Amino acid sequence: MKRHGAITLSACCLLLSLVIPGTVRSMGIEERASGIPGRVITSGEEAISSTAVRALRHIAQARADIHEKNVDHARAELKQSLALLNDIKAALPTVKVKDYIWVARKHLSYEDTKEIIPDLIPVYTSLKEIEDIVSVDRVRELIAEARRNLEKGNTEDARKALQSAEDAIVYSEIDLPLVYTEKHLIAAQRFLAGNELQKADTALKSAEDGVRFLSVDIYSPLTKAKKSLWRAGKHYAAGKLAAARKDLKQAKTSLAAAIKTGVYKTKAEAELNALLKDAENTEAGVEKSKKRLGADIRSLWERAKALSEHSAERLSTALQRLRVTSPVAADIIDAKLHVAYAETYQITAGRPDKAASEIDKALACIQRALPNADSVTEAQLTVITRYLKEIKTDLNRRDMVVKLLYENIKSELRTLIRNLY
Repeated sequence: MKRHGAITLSACCLLLSLVIPGTVRSMGIEERASGIPGRVITSGEEAISSTAVRALRHIAQARADIHEKNVDHARAELKQSLALLNDIKAALPTVKVKDYIWVARKHLSYEDTKEIIPDLIPVYTSLKEIEDIVSVDRVRELIAEARRNLEKGNTEDARKALQSAEDAIVYSEIDLPLVYTEKHLIAAQRFLAGNELQKADTALKSAEDGVRFLSVDIYSPLTKAKKSLWRAGKHYAAGKLAAARKDLKQAKTSLAAAIKTGVYKTKAEAELNALLKDAENTEAGVEKSKKRLGADIRSLWERAKALSEHSAERLSTALQRLRVTSPVAADIIDAKLHVAYAETYQITAGRPDKAASEIDKALACIQRALPNADSVTEAQLTVITRYLKEIKTDLNRRDMVVKLLYENIKSELRTLIRNLY
């Protein structure tokens, strides 16, 4: 069973609510100085936003050209839009570490394996720089596996581990809307080539939604809350309690702002309210010098990150205008959120009771998806179900093995979500 996705009023409102007053600077902006560890809005992020706005202008012009029957000029505008999307890809914070891994793989074709080990040093350094936006535990384990194989002279196994590490670096909040937008631009090119102007215009309207999201996501309240929580963790670990309290207060303000937008419905709204309540309790704990606050703050950040990814994935579903979307997509997106929460409760927070509840919710989402899934998706979901049930047999485990199992499950779900667009 399939259905056509349609942009919802809530999706429109979400895009509008993400915009926060302020000037987006140009590609050549210099990074702002800051005494706060962790990430603020960086020059790379502003470059993404600025470039997305420029792409939006070209897409809007292409649509105007289509309505004026100026197909040649519309093609030229589309070409410019796709070029700007490539610029966005180049500005992603994950690009540098992927490039370092690519260099190590390339060296494998003509250098001795032990000579390549130093190539891994900048990989580890770069992973440290992006650990607040990307899950890097699985990547680090794969790089360690590559190093072990390099030391043993196992060229092919080292190459496979490096390729897997590169593939595991996914910036979900940006990657999915970027893929979504690019697919619609390419579809528009195809329709223009066939002189199907109405279909081309519909595809471009969807592409506009995608680049609009890319242009404003870094300013969204949820994104700001996520960054504040990351800084709070860094400050708390450094013993800077006053700064950690300030960060938690900023996170609370951002979460409250996200709730007030009114665009996060049902599941997302409930999760935001729970996150805000726990942030308030954690802030009070800092005041009272409560123990284990480091884990509590980390748990808040992990949940905010999972919810941020969930929102981007859900929005991309809501923005579907042209492509036929499988009805299993929403359930898989929700399952991924609950898997991420289960990981946080089990490993970071040490709350096996809550981890069990989240796994049960993930399994329920998968069960809802199965009747409408194709044979390949069904097989993958069946394997994921088995893994989740295996994890549930011992929810007191907090070692790297179970951590990597969670990462593998999320990676599989992420791949399924992408394939369903």
